[in-house]
Amino acid sequence: MSSRNVTSVARSGDQAAITDADGVDYTVGVNQAFIISSNPGTVLLISPGSAVMSMSLAQATAVRQSLKG
Repeated sequence: MSSRNVTSVARSGDQAAITDADGVDYTVGVNQAFIISSNPGTVLLISPGSAVMSMSLAQATAVRQSLKG
């Protein structure tokens, strides 16, 4: 998936410099989920190939379960 929230991505190693649609610059980790304050209902992620991936916060919410038997 892609997102209109991020207008540019420049990957360097395991970090990515991104610019959002409002022109604000951020540095995030590759494969690190993040949320931009102007769109708090969407979780974003920069893939190792520099693709911007997104999903709704409701879809991203997970329940942690114990693996104990």
